[in-house]
Amino acid sequence: RAPCPQRSLQVVYACRQTEGCPMTPRVVRLRILINEIAPTIWRTVDVPDSLTLRQLHEVIQALFGWDDYHLHEFNLPETVDCEDGTAQKLTLGKIITRGQESFWYLYDFGDRWEHLIVAEGVLEPSLRRQYPYFVN
Repeated sequence: RAPCPQRSLQVVYACRQTEGCPMTPRVVRLRILINEIAPTIWRTVDVPDSLTLRQLHEVIQALFGWDDYHLHEFNLPETVDCEDGTAQKLTLGKIITRGQESFWYLYDFGDRWEHLIVAEGVLEPSLRRQYPYFVN
């Protein structure tokens, strides 16, 4: 079988879902940037593609040292309210499959901390790492 084409994250991801593809396990590298802050504040983290938006919220809270005191939502472009069941079901893998490689996370509706979340790539997992894995 020929290796997976490297045209886009969506194509690579789709190939990894195919049985017999040489790139089977799926880890997504995310870059998370806080919008409109100077100097730029960002984190890079590797997470399993099975991570739900609810779990991603928890990862973001840990990455930035926050205590989950405020309301939050994701904009995919549709808004996902994290208090309903959608955030507990929708995974990064499903988001990438539909061709979306970036989306927004809003934390604290008063101060409006907007975060751009960019899927930078699909990686093979390392057996020596536990995920989520903080890259930088």
